[in-house]
Amino acid sequence: MEDHIGLAHSMFRSFIALTGARCGMLLLRAGSGGEWRIAAEDGMPKDRSGDVSADFCAEVISRAGRIGSAVAGCDTARRVEPMLYEGGIGGRQRGFMLCVPLRVGERLVGVIYADGEGRPLSPEAPASAGQDQLPFTALTNGAESDQVRWGTREILGSTDAIHGVRRLVEKAARGSSTILIEGETGTGKELVAQAIHSRSARHRKIFLAQNCAAMPDGLLESELFGHCRGAFTGALAERRGLFEVANGGTVFLDEIADCTPAMQAKLLRVLESGVIRPIGGTRELKIDMRVIVATNRTLEDEVRRGRFRRDLYYRLSVFPIRMPALRERPEDIPLLAKHFLATHAGRMRRGIRGFTAGAMEVLKSYEFKGNVRELENEIERLVAMHEGGGMIEAGELSRKITCRPLKPGHRGGEAPLREALREFEREFIKANLDSCGGNKTRAAKRLGISRYGLYKKIGGRGGEPELLADGPEGHCVL
Repeated sequence: MEDHIGLAHSMFRSFIALTGARCGMLLLRAGSGGEWRIAAEDGMPKDRSGDVSADFCAEVISRAGRIGSAVAGCDTARRVEPMLYEGGIGGRQRGFMLCVPLRVGERLVGVIYADGEGRPLSPEAPASAGQDQLPFTALTNGAESDQVRWGTREILGSTDAIHGVRRLVEKAARGSSTILIEGETGTGKELVAQAIHSRSARHRKIFLAQNCAAMPDGLLESELFGHCRGAFTGALAERRGLFEVANGGTVFLDEIADCTPAMQAKLLRVLESGVIRPIGGTRELKIDMRVIVATNRTLEDEVRRGRFRRDLYYRLSVFPIRMPALRERPEDIPLLAKHFLATHAGRMRRGIRGFTAGAMEVLKSYEFKGNVRELENEIERLVAMHEGGGMIEAGELSRKITCRPLKPGHRGGEAPLREALREFEREFIKANLDSCGGNKTRAAKRLGISRYGLYKKIGGRGGEPELLADGPEGHCVL
């Protein structure tokens, strides 16, 4: 039960922070038929502290529990949820309201209520101003919702490089030092940060992530430090920053190398003093948070080029972790591909049994420059395009994967041009035949030649691709 309470509190803090709600509260029930109580609140009027009034509590629980998922509304919500919206908390009318049930199995154990001005953040929400319900998913057994993420996915891989990363994650989780994660885009740096947080003593507190390259410097400072009302044009109300919201938890700053020198100086002060001051504020706040940063560059090189502060680099690189690129561990591609296939096939309800041997060989031979993210996107596309049932064949893979370039060793050397062209054509035809599962008709169509021309190039109806003859001036006969 203690685990559920801690998890519910963390969900509540994430929910308020990520929806931008002005106020909200977490209601928990003691036992299956026990009384409801306010377990946490944020921005609530002082006169509403203590127990919830019977009529309000009953209405919240009955509506959210009866629907079984989140109740949400904005603008026209007066028609959908008249009591919750028009009455609001303390009689204040707002732009949106959200009510999310928390369940453990089939048992309703809690409810999160939040309201605020404008529209809540929702990447999947339609732009229609008259939308009555938004696609918020119920938080069940600590699973992910559309807005609140908790826990972490497994770091998949069986190679020595991934085993090394797992060992570093376990060691990092036992301490409180700042973590620097370096690696190419798409290698899973945020996944590692989540793994460290979920295994640490802060796992019951909030985990918040911010991409430092996603917004201008001024907006980033407001997002991290918060601001006071009237601090700048458009600051109509006080807002808490991510550092304050994540007090006691973990903040993950991605693309840290893209921060400007001014922002680097502000971050250095926070890391050294543990104190923040909102924009336009006069008081300083003492915070206790763990900072994990990531970059797709090498920070030491950035320091050498004068683009990153040396003192900040030393402060960040207390515990460095390097994420290997997928091309450095191609043995993990089958495991990752099967995992992503199971994930997306289950989500799209497609009964796909797996990959053919030919399809898997093509995947293993491709150099995924986008790393694990590119592999997952490819698998998701395959599942979406597949009719369902059976196996995924090599011919279904993207053209960029099946029509791969020559190996580096074939791009130069002392071979005559004619021989190099023959070698290129031999490799190119073989790759297309493999990707089409040996189907010569399909391969010929993809190559843009006739079936008869393909037969001549491969030396009949079998065997490895082998060009038979040269035409005038060294051109191969079609």
